[in-house]
Amino acid sequence: MTGRSHSRAGYSPIEVIMTVTVMAVLTFAALDLFGNSVEEARFEQARQQLERIRVGLIGDSNIRENNVRSSFGYVGDLGAFPAALADLLTQPAGISAYAVSSTARFGTGWNGPYLSATVGSANVSTDAWGTALVYTSSASAATITSRGSDKLAGTTGGTYTQDLSVTISSADFRGTVHGFVNTDGRPYNANTIEVYLRSANSVTGGVRTTSSGVIATSQNGYFSFSNVPYGKRSITVYIPSQAAATTTLGPIVFTLDSPNLEISESALDTNP
Repeated sequence: MTGRSHSRAGYSPIEVIMTVTVMAVLTFAALDLFGNSVEEARFEQARQQLERIRVGLIGDSNIRENNVRSSFGYVGDLGAFPAALADLLTQPAGISAYAVSSTARFGTGWNGPYLSATVGSANVSTDAWGTALVYTSSASAATITSRGSDKLAGTTGGTYTQDLSVTISSADFRGTVHGFVNTDGRPYNANTIEVYLRSANSVTGGVRTTSSGVIATSQNGYFSFSNVPYGKRSITVYIPSQAAATTTLGPIVFTLDSPNLEISESALDTNP
């Protein structure tokens, strides 16, 4: 007896429905995973963008020359935050180009661009979702914010909808300079003293001269300047005054990169 093999000519309606359902579930799961990976990549791109803008504004403390910090960004060159983030790429109207002052003995002015025109696939003013970054600044702080995947303020759902922000406080880019004028290491109190600190000019980009006024003999040669933007700066001491100086110390060039910096006593010695 000859055997005959039997095979089904097709699928039943229930089998077809089950197959389609399984395929749909797998497709939606794949799309969801793909969507999450895209949002995760954009979220990370936005985070890196904000960090790079921060570096463009106040520099990178890890960039050093001869063990001295050399990167201070826009604020280091100009003494203040830019009016708009686009100023990191293009020299603003009314701001001087970078130049070295023979009096101050360091350079100030716009020395950009301070970051590339693109950060990832987004420009300096727009985040990875194509939404304008929110930038606010004052004399003592600045904040840059991306609204996340939902493009709305605050967090409205998942991880990637939350706002991303970078805040720069005064302590991140300004400090106080201290010094003691002395004679052979002893406090100087033989006469009045006039001290000038030269820093970056936040108005034009030139060199700003800040005078401490006349230091009385009772102050024993001590002086200080607060709210000085980080960067290369200089001090000049005139005894008894700039107009009638019999002794001049400086300009003493130094790099401010910490909340408090004391000028070396040997540089402020009237009898070196």
